[in-house]
Amino acid sequence: MDKQKVYNIIQYALLVAGQEDDFRDRDLGPIHFIKYVYLADLHHAMHNNGKTYTGIQWKFHKFGPWSNDVNDCIAPALDEINATFKPFKSQYEGSDDIKRWFIRDEDLLEKMGVKLPLIISGVVESIVHQFKKDTASLLEHVYRTKPMLKAAPGDVLDFNCVAKTPDQKTEFKSKFDQLSARKQKKFKQAVQAMRKKRLEHGVSGRSIYVNSPLPIKYDDVYVNGLEWVESLSGDKFQNQNLEAEFSNDIWYSDNRKGVFSD
Repeated sequence: MDKQKVYNIIQYALLVAGQEDDFRDRDLGPIHFIKYVYLADLHHAMHNNGKTYTGIQWKFHKFGPWSNDVNDCIAPALDEINATFKPFKSQYEGSDDIKRWFIRDEDLLEKMGVKLPLIISGVVESIVHQFKKDTASLLEHVYRTKPMLKAAPGDVLDFNCVAKTPDQKTEFKSKFDQLSARKQKKFKQAVQAMRKKRLEHGVSGRSIYVNSPLPIKYDDVYVNGLEWVESLSGDKFQNQNLEAEFSNDIWYSDNRKGVFSD
């Protein structure tokens, strides 16, 4: 494992989160950092013949990819950039305190972005803005990635299954790689400047939804329509407790492999 690469991803993920519009979305915890490092490795493997960026040996643990080495890197990596640590008492008796880190530093964000390959900085920005600290959605997403769906609990994850063939790789990536290091740096700086300008004008870059000018009418037609739709599903199920048993072979079944999320 390349510890410095892990540090860089962890630091960049928190710096990206620090740019969120809502201050409640700007802090992250250990589970978020671990999954964001995993997704960075996953996307790197897609475009580099199955080779991860950090060299971490990821394992199927409980319901997601896990690495004790990454977990051990979180606190020292964030201490390096003087991130604010905020522990909270858990509402569940016997549980450990909830750990959260926060930092908001646009200059450092730009510097860290230049240190990372474009494919890593790009995917970290995208997934942090998408999931923030929504643990449930993030865990569901990583569980449905190909390496997870081809493994069973305790297995080492194999990233060769996500490697793209040369004809599947994007033309943009190949053209960017042909630029000199100086031009790559200038390109990243231009992207950062454009993002900053959009933020100054109140544009976050996310989709903007327009409310319908017609209000919803909760009248008899609405209620009767709902009842008709529900009636199409047939008779209602009776409430009862059932117990199902599955063979361990189900982890390697084709049904699990059929739902992939890259």
